[in-house]
Amino acid sequence: MRIAIVMTTYETPAALAKVLEGYALQSRVPDEVVVADDGSGSATRELIAHWREKAPYRLLHVWQPNQGYRRSRVLNMGVAASTADYIVFTDGDCLPHRDFVADHQNLAEPGFWVQGKRAQIREAFALQAQAADARGLHLLRQGWVWRAAYGLRWPIPLVWRQTGAFRERALGSNMAMWRSDLEAVNGYNEAFVGWGSEDREVTVRLYHLGRRKKFVLGRALQYHLDHPATSRQHAKDNGAILAMVRAKRLIQCEQGLRQHMVAVRHVDAT
Repeated sequence: MRIAIVMTTYETPAALAKVLEGYALQSRVPDEVVVADDGSGSATRELIAHWREKAPYRLLHVWQPNQGYRRSRVLNMGVAASTADYIVFTDGDCLPHRDFVADHQNLAEPGFWVQGKRAQIREAFALQAQAADARGLHLLRQGWVWRAAYGLRWPIPLVWRQTGAFRERALGSNMAMWRSDLEAVNGYNEAFVGWGSEDREVTVRLYHLGRRKKFVLGRALQYHLDHPATSRQHAKDNGAILAMVRAKRLIQCEQGLRQHMVAVRHVDAT
């Protein structure tokens, strides 16, 4: 199974450098890392060019001009650019535990998408934390982390296959899905502009397709480098889109992954 990490970023090259190193240190190195860039400048491009020369994985960079928060669109671009059959979504400010990719590989199961959690490295210590620090007990001893239970590797993990009623909770920095399932629902919904509900909405459509959530605690660990919150000004409008998708039991979105797959095929053909 080929695994791609698709991670969003915007103008945080210092954090992104640590995250790219974190994937180089994995016990199971990903086959691809795709940086889905929502309009960063030259510092991020130079960082990725540097890492492309030494990374033990295939490193790709997709970029769109900064026209506000367009996370859904750039994630679709990232999926389209990848060649893997299993996609792990994360953010460019989330340090992965050494076994993050290996855990996701072991958790992958047909008919399910996987939801992990994340611990938080307090904003005051975010600059100090390095990729090699991404271990729960170490961070706990340092006093850098909160939501510590989400960052500890448990002797026996909690793995819950949610086959009954669907609980609409989604954390986009730690989700994994089969590429074929993403293609079946047409990926992320690009009607979402600004922060809010885009991750939940794609999982609702996966549920309508018949795919279920596999929730895990104690494995697939990551550590978010805290920062000031993103603007929530579009949350109400995005919530209305989610409500419509839920009410109509939609499986596919109109504007999504497919248009980018066509663009990639066209580039490959030329």
